[in-house]
Amino acid sequence: MSSIPLYTLNILFLVGVAALLLGILLGGWMVRRPKIWSGNRSLQLREAELEAYRRGLDYVSDGKTDQAIREFSLVARMNPENTDIYVRLGQLYRSKGEVERALRIHESLTVRPEIPLGVKVKALLELAHDCRTLGYCERALSILERAASLDPTNREVYQSMLGLYQETGDWESAYEIQKKLYKMRGGGNGKVLSHLKIEEGKVHLGQGRVKEALRCFKTAIALDKKCVEARLLFGDALERQGKNEKAIQAWEEVKEADPSFMFLAFERMEKAYFELGRYDHMGEKYLDHLRRHPGDYLTRMALARLYQKKEMYEEAVREFQEVLNHQPTLVEAYRILHQTYLEERRWQEASAETTRMLEILSAQEKRFGCSHCGYRSVAVFWKCPQCGHWDSVKLLDHGSAEVWEDAGHRGG
Repeated sequence: MSSIPLYTLNILFLVGVAALLLGILLGGWMVRRPKIWSGNRSLQLREAELEAYRRGLDYVSDGKTDQAIREFSLVARMNPENTDIYVRLGQLYRSKGEVERALRIHESLTVRPEIPLGVKVKALLELAHDCRTLGYCERALSILERAASLDPTNREVYQSMLGLYQETGDWESAYEIQKKLYKMRGGGNGKVLSHLKIEEGKVHLGQGRVKEALRCFKTAIALDKKCVEARLLFGDALERQGKNEKAIQAWEEVKEADPSFMFLAFERMEKAYFELGRYDHMGEKYLDHLRRHPGDYLTRMALARLYQKKEMYEEAVREFQEVLNHQPTLVEAYRILHQTYLEERRWQEASAETTRMLEILSAQEKRFGCSHCGYRSVAVFWKCPQCGHWDSVKLLDHGSAEVWEDAGHRGG
C-alpha cells in the first residue's frame, strides 16, 4: 500500500480545520439568532403593552369602563407579572357593580408568592374595600389588620379601618384609630376625637350605662370645650340620674360654647325647671339671654311659646311678630301665631296668618346648613350627612331676600 504524500495530508488537515471553524461560526450564529429575534419580540410586546396601558388610562379618564377593562385585560395577557394591572382591573369591575369578580381578582393577588410588599398591601386594601361593599365588614377588618401588620406605617390602611369602625358603630376602636392617625401625622383635631367619644357615650347612654356615658361626655368636653353636643348630652346624662340642678348647670354652659344653640339647652331646661317646681324661672332665663343676644330668633320663639302656655297672649303675639320682622319666611312662627290668635278668638288675624303661612309653604323650611358643602336640613346635625364634616352646622337666615323671593314675594 503506497503512502499518502505529505503535502496531501497537510491539505486535508487545513480543510478539516476550516470545516471545524466554519461549524463553530455557524453554530454560534444559530445559537445567537433566536436570542436576537426573541429580544426584538420582547421589545415589540413591551411597546404593545405600554400602548394598551395608555389607551386603558385614557378610557378610565373618559369614564369608559368597559373599554378600559378590555385594554387592561390585554395588558394582563401580554404580561401576567404586571400585578398593578390586576389591582386596576378589580377596581373597574367593582365600579361596574361586579364586586364578586373584583374580590376574586384582588384575592388572587394576595396569595401570589414573591410580589412586592407595596402591591400586596394595595391588593389587601382593595380586597377589604370589596368585602365592605358586599357587607362583609368583619372580614374586611380582618384583612385590614393583616395589611397593618405588613405595613404598620400605612395611613391609608388605618383610614379604611377608621371608616369601617364608624360604619359598624365601634366608636371606641374608631377613637383609638383616629388617635393613632393623628400621632402618625404629628398633630390632630380635637373636634373629631370629641365627637367620636360622644358617639361612644351615646351608645352607653342608650343601653343604660349612665356612668360610662358621663365619662365619655366629660372626655369629649375636655377635648373640645366649644362642643355644643357634648355639653347637651352631659346634661342629659345627669338628668337621667335625677340630678336636675347639675343638668341645668351643664346646659347653661352651652352659651360658652356657642350661644346661637342655646335654644336646644332651653328646651331641656324648661322640662327640668318644671320638674323642680320652678317653671317661672324660665321666663327670666329667656329674657336675660335675649338682652345679650337679641337676634336669637329661636330663643325668642321659645319665649313666645312660654307666654302662650301661660295664656299671656299679648306678650306672645309681640314676640312672634318680632321674630317675623327679621325672619319673614319662618313657617313655624306663623303656625303658632295663628294658633295664638285662635285661642284669643281673634278670627280675622288668624285668617290673615293662615294666608301668609300658605304663601310660604312652597319654600321648604330648612333651618340648618353645612358651612363646608352647603347641605341643608330641617333638623340640627353635628356631622354633615353629605360631606361627613363634624361641627360644620350653622343656622340659616330665613330673612334673606333669596328665601323671601322663593316664597313668592318678588319685587317689581
